[in-house]
Amino acid sequence: MEPSELRRHSPSLDKHFSQLEDALRDARREIDKLEHQTLRLKGDFEAQTNNLTRQINHYADDLRDARKEREYFRHHLEQKSAELERMRQDSYKKQQELEDLRTRYGMQQTEHEALRASYDSQRKELEALRAARDQLPNNTPSQVKNKVESLPAPSTVAESKPPNGPPSTSLSQQTIIISDDSDEDVATDQLGKPLFRPPKAEPRLDAKEAPLASSVRARI
Repeated sequence: MEPSELRRHSPSLDKHFSQLEDALRDARREIDKLEHQTLRLKGDFEAQTNNLTRQINHYADDLRDARKEREYFRHHLEQKSAELERMRQDSYKKQQELEDLRTRYGMQQTEHEALRASYDSQRKELEALRAARDQLPNNTPSQVKNKVESLPAPSTVAESKPPNGPPSTSLSQQTIIISDDSDEDVATDQLGKPLFRPPKAEPRLDAKEAPLASSVRARI
């Protein structure tokens, strides 16, 4: 029996059939809507998945670059640490050299002060010798000769004898004239006979003070 015949014979079935058709049509619309939503969600999911994949790749690249930079900075830090250690050792050596130089400077300063004191003492001694030389009578050889010629003959020189003195005091007294000649250290008596006069004693100098004394003599 065909559906049209069933509808004619059974109006209740026709009504039920129309209701089923409406429900089927609504179900198909719902299915289409769900399929459309599914496609849209699928597209969104794929887009989000692709975006997350790109971000993961980007983060992986950043992580790889960060690891490279970490290795570079670690190697650079090791080099700087070694260089800093060498600088510390050099600084310690320079500090030791500085202490040695300070010690040597103190020793040289002490030697310099000792030489300065020796120079001052020698200068004072030299000034005293100059003052003593200036106080000596400045008699030239010609003046000594004139003085000798002006004296009386030896036969007329009277011997001075004490009346009751011992025999040792009966020797004749002769006047000694010292000539301040810059070239010769010679002394003469009243008859003009040369007498030996010992040279002036100079102070003995150490090996360090000898160059200083020679420079003082050169200035004189």
